[in-house]
Parts: sequence; structure tokens; C-alpha cells
Amino acid sequence: MVPREQLMRSISAMGRDAGIVLVQAPAGFGKTSLLLLYSAWVKEDPQRGQARLIDASRREIKGVIEFLDDAAHESIAAVRPLLGLDNVSVKNKDEAQELASAVRACREAGCEIVLVCEPGQAELVTALGDSAKVGARQLCVQPQEYATWIKTLMIDSTLDAYRLTAGIPSLVSALQTIAGEKRSSELLEREVERVVGSVLKALSGRRDSLYQTICLLLLLGSGSLREIRRGGCRVQSRQMQRLMHDYPIVVYAPDTEEFSCLGERDAALGRLRAAIARRHPEYVERAVRILLRVDRVDDAVRLMESFMDVARRVEAIASRPMAFAFAGQASFVRSAMVEAGEEACCRAGLGLVLASWACALITGEYRTARNAADRLAREAMRISREVDADEWDRALAFNEYWGGGAGTALPVLSKEMQKRATYGAAVQLRRARHITRSLIERGRVPVGEHREHEATCPNALDVPSMLLEMAFDLGQIMCDGPSVQGEVDARLQDEIARASEKRLEAVVNRLRAVAAMGRLMAGRPVVDERAFVDAERTSLRESDHTAQLFCTVAQGWMDFSMGQQLNASFRAQQAGKTAPDDLTFVRAWAKLLECATRLRSTSRMIISQEADLLDLSVETDDAADAWATTLLLSAAHHDAELSAWFSMHRGILLAEWLRPQVRLAMFHLGEMSAAVRRLVPPSMVDKFQLGDAAVRNAELEVLDAVLEPQIGQISIRLFGGLRVERNGHVLTGHDWKRKRASVLAARLALVLGSYIGRGQLIDEMWPNSTYKRARQNLYGAITALIQALGQQQDGVQYVIKQGKSIGLNAEFVTTDLMQFDILARQVLLKRTGMTNRQLIDACLKMEQIYTGALYVPDSGDVTCFVRLRRSYQSKFIDCMVRGIDLSIEENDLPSATWLVEAALKHEPTREDVVRHAMTVYNLNGRKREVVELYGSHLYYLHHELHMEPEDETRLLYENIMGEKRVNELL
Repeated sequence: MVPREQLMRSISAMGRDAGIVLVQAPAGFGKTSLLLLYSAWVKEDPQRGQARLIDASRREIKGVIEFLDDAAHESIAAVRPLLGLDNVSVKNKDEAQELASAVRACREAGCEIVLVCEPGQAELVTALGDSAKVGARQLCVQPQEYATWIKTLMIDSTLDAYRLTAGIPSLVSALQTIAGEKRSSELLEREVERVVGSVLKALSGRRDSLYQTICLLLLLGSGSLREIRRGGCRVQSRQMQRLMHDYPIVVYAPDTEEFSCLGERDAALGRLRAAIARRHPEYVERAVRILLRVDRVDDAVRLMESFMDVARRVEAIASRPMAFAFAGQASFVRSAMVEAGEEACCRAGLGLVLASWACALITGEYRTARNAADRLAREAMRISREVDADEWDRALAFNEYWGGGAGTALPVLSKEMQKRATYGAAVQLRRARHITRSLIERGRVPVGEHREHEATCPNALDVPSMLLEMAFDLGQIMCDGPSVQGEVDARLQDEIARASEKRLEAVVNRLRAVAAMGRLMAGRPVVDERAFVDAERTSLRESDHTAQLFCTVAQGWMDFSMGQQLNASFRAQQAGKTAPDDLTFVRAWAKLLECATRLRSTSRMIISQEADLLDLSVETDDAADAWATTLLLSAAHHDAELSAWFSMHRGILLAEWLRPQVRLAMFHLGEMSAAVRRLVPPSMVDKFQLGDAAVRNAELEVLDAVLEPQIGQISIRLFGGLRVERNGHVLTGHDWKRKRASVLAARLALVLGSYIGRGQLIDEMWPNSTYKRARQNLYGAITALIQALGQQQDGVQYVIKQGKSIGLNAEFVTTDLMQFDILARQVLLKRTGMTNRQLIDACLKMEQIYTGALYVPDSGDVTCFVRLRRSYQSKFIDCMVRGIDLSIEENDLPSATWLVEAALKHEPTREDVVRHAMTVYNLNGRKREVVELYGSHLYYLHHELHMEPEDETRLLYENIMGEKRVNELL
């Protein structure tokens, strides 16, 4: 048992002052343990030392009184001897008076008496009015005692002990069975069920009014008394005070009136709820009604699925139809209607039809939505009688957001049923539609609209709030661009996952389109290629022509970013021809797309000819036309004409309205738009180009994650020798001194992400051994590698096997070869969207990775290693040469010099490397080094290869040094 010194001293003081201590608490609060602890504490006191205990539940009251008399006479010589009565219970007032008289007689004889009983013994409490009282709250583990309990019982200190136990001693003791991150245990659940169940049993036996309150709180699980009052029920404050004093099995905060039950999400509470539902089904209906009234639909659904019959379910759905749709409970509504049958659904009324209509819209089941809307229209006269006015207003707002097309519109009713709410879900839906329409039609967020602080949602999903947040996210993406893309994308991906779990197809398609728009406007690579296509199809099925055109143009830009100029041009022309004049933003964005695709797919000569035919004296007030002409002049390199045109239309071109879309076009056009960037004022340059974080290619993003060591990750370095690391530290264990483990790790690292057959490994590593001997060696090498990597059977699997093949797990193993390949692909393939500065940085990063030639083992068949060593060295030099050219172009001589030195270090005899080195040395004014480099190169060619340098190399040297100086040197 855990020592409770402070409580012992408190009871001792009470006993010394009053002589009688009455301990009242339910089962599980440690009453008997307290009595035993106090008895031992008294016996250890040298001045007292005498204590006698009795279990009163096993004796009649007369037997208890006899025990008291005998004990008083036997202890007459002792100093304040302790008499303890455990589990005291009296049947009536007379027994209570008799026991009280005997207890007082013992007190007069010099004894200290401690009685232990449950809170239901009101007659005993009244009879012992002069005794000191110890309640259940005092028996709970106090905050200052938790440290002692944790150390004594070895409880995990990371657990939220008070939330799990409310300080009840038996529950705190059960925490010792919980370890690590696990937050529930069978023992704790059983103890919660026992403690709460005993309280319910005791209260129900006495028909106590508190029983109904506790049952209601257990069914609700958590919440506040304000919610219960909003739901039409009242819980008196006197009952809550009594509950917290006598039966503190609920965590309650009086200042906020919030409560939570023990084991709220555990099986123990589920079993208690099941017992309550069997005995009092009306309590479940009352709890469901409260939960629906305060929009806690998910909690209500859990109760309904577990404890309500299907007829009651459809009635509950009909009472709050839009609440179920807004919480994304379409599957529950559908299953309840199917299970109930047509007759029960008809009895439930039009509220159920309205729920079916709303759920069908968010799940994309438009045929069901049309059928439900048709029935509501036919029976419109009944709507005012069967559907609450607030619910109908929320339905009208929902109808406004979805547009009411394709035969899904709700009927128009009387003015009494057309009131507009000033807060809540209806307002959120109307704001979401207003913002979305303004963005699609005019490309800007309406004046006065701004994101507000999000209220805590009681459900896992809140469709109106999600749609409003999505509208603001779209506004941020279209107006702010890449600066908010990371934050918005993370939030959208979370919402997509939650909506997909509920199978809300229409909502998911909208979220996917906004997420794809975020990546598109930030210049990031495509992830969801069908996002705009699916959103366009959804808009088509909803007869939303405006949204359909917007998605058409967005898909065109996505096609353009993937190099599909023909598809992009087709979509731009399609949108431009069909968009009405009031869709100014869609038409302007389509014009920019058409211009960008034409420039990207047209030859330089034709672009120049088209620029020559422009009449620059004709001014325009259309921003899209002005930018189309600007980009054409920039691509044609007509700098003088471009400067004049930019000056004439400076106000339109620098306006904020179309700036993010222009920035996207300039990003994808790359060097074609370089002349325009030079004309943009320095204070606005950043607003017309995508930042480094936004324009980085997806493979470079992967590289950033790879370069930083992750916890538990193995990194194999093959350039400049074999080196294996974990968590950034080199592995130097005994197992790595065995050659076969190292060679096997290197061979598997060459093909990271794929598998090698065991037969191929045997042929390469032991070509001269017999098959049996080689197979044994392979098995030994695999075992040694697994041990060297520290792989455990139930841990991370670094080495994985499939059939007769073996490989390394790319999820937990990285190599410098993979990093090198990512960078080389970017530098050599000349991807669009990469600036010269970024390519130079990639080359410098490659120089950091390529620390030397690829590792080659000194045994076995090393043909594969040798071939790859030559390949990687050649690719490295090619990348350095490209980086040198780009550095010279950008006038970045320090980077060019650094790359030249790196190339010469690894391949000093390649002619193109020598030429680039001479060029860079000459630009730096280091002609002496040009002479030395060319002289050493000539010596190598004459004495080693017996040949002359290439004409291009010789001519470059002559141009640098001058013909006279060359003759003198020669």
C-alpha cells in the first residue's frame, strides 16, 4: 500500500479533537486500505500502540455494540486506543441511534473510534452529528501525493493520471499496468466499470434522484451543463454538488460547468451504457435528443447505433436532418433508411427526405438528390408542419451553395419559412458561396471577408465550416501564392482524408481541386493529375457552368506545367470561346494560358516575326491582352519595343489583380520571360517570381529530406570508399570488419529500391567457388549484414527478401548514389521551371556528395562496380561542365572557379574540362595558371597518348594568350 502521511495526520487530528471519525465513500476509494494504514500508524506510535479492527458487515448491530463494549473494557489502561469499524451499515434510525450511543460510550472511556461506511447511510450520519467527517473527495489522491504514488507503483509519468482516474485510489493503482504510449488497459477498464457500477447499483437500490443524473452524464460522456440545458433538460446545481462530494466519479469544473466521465472512450463505459440502455431506454432517447440539439452528431450516432432500434433512429434523423448531413453522416442516414424500410421512412415524415437530399448532394448521388427534391416539391405544403424552420433555413443555405441545378433545387415556401439566420452553419455556407463565386468570376476575395477564429467542432467533420475554410484557402492560394502553400496544403490534405473516410465525393472533389490549385500556383510538381478533371465532372453534373469553366482553365495550366502544350492550348481556347463576358477572371486566365502555350510550342523565328507585326501604338485596357503582348516581346528578345510597351501600360501590368497568374506564366516560360523581370521595379521583383522553396522540383524536395539523417535511418556512402552510417554516425562495429557483409551491402546499395536474385549474387561475389560453397557464403553474408545493421525480428527491416531475391528497404535506407542521381537528372535534363541559380546550387551540392570515385571491392567479379564507376564519373564531369557554363552566364566567377577545381581534381585530362578551366582562369585574370594548365596538358598528350590537342582547345589557348605570346612560349 502507498503511504499517505498527510491523510494519516489529518485523521489523527480529527480523532484527537472529536473522538469519532466517520469516513464516507463509495467502493474503490480505499476506505478499508485507509483503515488498515491508520491502524498500522497508531500501532507504530509509542504513546498509543493499541488498535483493534472489525468488519461490521459480517455482524448484526448488536454484535458490533458488544465488540465496542468489550474493546472499551479491555483497553481501559491504554492511551487513546483505536477502534475501527469497517463497512458499517444500519437498517433504520433505531439501529443508528443504538450504534451512536455505544460509540459515544467508547469515546467517554478514552477510545478513538473510526467508522467506515458508504454515502447512503444518512441515518448514521445524522445520529453521529458530533463526529468528524471524511468524505470521498478527501480520500482521492491529491496533486501533492501523485509523485509518491508514481514512484511507489512505478506508474508511467507521461500518463494523464487525473483525466484517467479523477484521483480515485483504486484507479490510480490500476495505472501501473499501462506502459509506454498505450493509454488504456484491461485492468483499468474493469476497475472503472466496478467503481461506477457500484455507485449506480447503490443509488438505484435506494431510488435516489441522483441516479438519473449520473445515468444521463454517463450516456453523454462529456460536455457541459449548458449543453444539457440547451437540450431541454435541467440538472440542479445541488445535485452536482452532492455528486462531487459523495460520488466524485465524474471530472467536473464548477466554473465552466464542464464534465467528463471516466473511461469516456473505453469499453468499460460502453458496457455501463449498455446496462443503462437495457433498464432505461428512455434515458438513451433523452441523451440523443440533447446531443443533436447541441450538434454533437457523432456522439449521438454512436449511441443510436449501439442502443436504439431502427425506428427510433429514423425519427431522430427526421428531427434534425441537416445536422446529420453537416456532420458527414451520410452512410449512417442511408443505412438507417434501408434498414427501416419504406413504410417506416414514410412515417418519419419529410424531415427524413430532407436528410436524404442533403446527404445525396455531398456524396455525389445526384439521382437520389433529384428524387428527394421532387418529393419535397410535390409535398411542399407539409414542410412547414414537419420540418423545423431553422433546419429549413440551413437547407436553403445548403441549396444556395450547391446551386440548385440539375433538378436538385428545393421548393420555395412561404415567408415564414424563409427566415435567414445571422449565425451558424447557414451563414457559413452563404459566405463560402459568396467568396468562391467572387474568386472564380473576378479573381479576388470580396471586400470585408476575412478568416475568423475557428470554433471548436464537436464532430470529426463539419461540412459548412470545411467549405468556408476551403473558400478562404482558395483565396489565399490565388492571391498570396506560394508563401502560404505549405500551410494550406497540409490543412487541405487532412480535410481530404477525413472527407474521404466519410465517402463525401462531392466535397472531396472540391478539396482536391483547391489542393491541386495550391501546388499549381506555387509552381510545385503535379501530384493529383485528375483533381481538376474530377472537379470539372462534378460541376457538370451539378449544372454549374461557371465552376466548370474555371476547372477547365486550371486543368489547362496543369497540362502546360507537365509539357502537354496541345491539351493546354485546346482547353484555353475552349474556355475562352464559351466563357461569358462577366467571367472576367476566367477569360483573362484563359488568354494567358493560350499565350504561354503558343510561345512554348512556337519556334523562335516565328515568335520574332509575330512580334515584328505588332502595332505598339494601339493601347489596351485589358490586363490579359497587355500581358500577352508583353510576354511575346520578351520571348522575341525585342527589348526596346518591350521597354516602350511596358512603360505605356505600367499601371495595368503591375496591378495586383492578375499578378499571381502572370507570375505562374512567367515561371513556366522560364528564360523567355527574363526580359520582363528586368523591367519590374526592384521593390516588386519578389511578387513576380516564385521563391526558391516554391519552384524547387519534387526530386529536390526528396533530396532535402534524404540529406538530413532521420532517426533509425541507414545511410550508405559509396563515393570515395564504403561508409555506412546510422542517425548520422558511422557504424564501426565488429561485424563491419567482415568483408562479405560490406561487399554485400555495397552491391545491394547499387540497386536500392529493387531486388537482386541470389544466383546473380553468387556468380558475382564467389565466381570461382562451387555452388554449394557459394550458397553457404551468401547465407553467411546475409546474416552478417543483418547483424551489422542491427536489424531485429520485430523492429525496422533494413534487409528484405522476396522469393529468391534480396534487397535493401528504400524506406529506411538511403545512398549517396540516389542523391547524386536526383541532382544529375535536374542538371543534365534541363527541366523547365529551374532557374540558373538553382542549377548552379545543384552542381555545388553534387560536388559535396561526389567525394571520390565509386567504391570497387577487391574480390569477386567487380564488372558492375567498374562500369558504374566510369558512368558516375562521366556524369559528374558533365554536370560540372554545365554548372561552369551557367556560372559564367550568371557572372558568378567564384562558383565557376570552385566547379572547375572539382572537375580538374577528378578528370584533369578531358579536353572540355581543360577548355572550361582555361576560360574561367582567364576571366579571373589568372593567365599564368592558363599557361601551366595547357603546358601540363600538352605534356600528357605528347608523352602518354602521342597525339595533339583538339583544334578547339588550341584555338582557345591562342585567343587567350595571343599568337605572338604563344610562339614565344612554344
